Amino acid sequence: SILIKNKSLFLSLFVLCALLSILAETNGDEMIYVSAATFAAKGLLVYKDFPYHQGPALPYIYGIFAYLGVYELWHFRLVTSGFLFLSIVISIIILNNRFSCEEMKGRDKKYLLYIIPVFYILSINCMAMSTRLSTKEAVTFLMTVSSLYFLTKRKFSVFDGLISIMFGALLFGIKLTYLTTLSCVFVLCIIRLFVD
Repeated sequence: SILIKNKSLFLSLFVLCALLSILAETNGDEMIYVSAATFAAKGLLVYKDFPYHQGPALPYIYGIFAYLGVYELWHFRLVTSGFLFLSIVISIIILNNRFSCEEMKGRDKKYLLYIIPVFYILSINCMAMSTRLSTKEAVTFLMTVSSLYFLTKRKFSVFDGLISIMFGALLFGIKLTYLTTLSCVFVLCIIRLFVD
């Protein structure tokens, strides 16, 4: 598939994501998330055993990695770069699946497929900066594109809808204001099942 054909590009993209994450300036919020993940990895409960200001899911997501031995900030940054890399790869796969029609010429399709990650990596907006840090943004970006992957499948099934809703629920569990995103995912699943 597209990943196998472009191994060197994806390897370069992963190295670039890792470098951008590791070399980013330290943000005070990161230590809150790293501490919460460390506490969750030790079996402590969010809100009960330690204070936390967001939804309960993120400490447990990062906590899986802390349980596996990731404790240093730069280790969490590598995990974050993995989330960022997976998000970009899934975005490329979504575009490849949606624009695999024969009307698109090979070169035009290739430009379209790589414009999102290149634009994303080179952009200087706040979201791009935040996804390089060990905060909630990289995980929410991954959950969003994962949900979109299942929502945009050509042959959409109930199973695809349930997986998409699960990713939307994880978004809501990370930050409660993502309830609107979960609602949109739910409505889009209904449209895909009954209207498409």
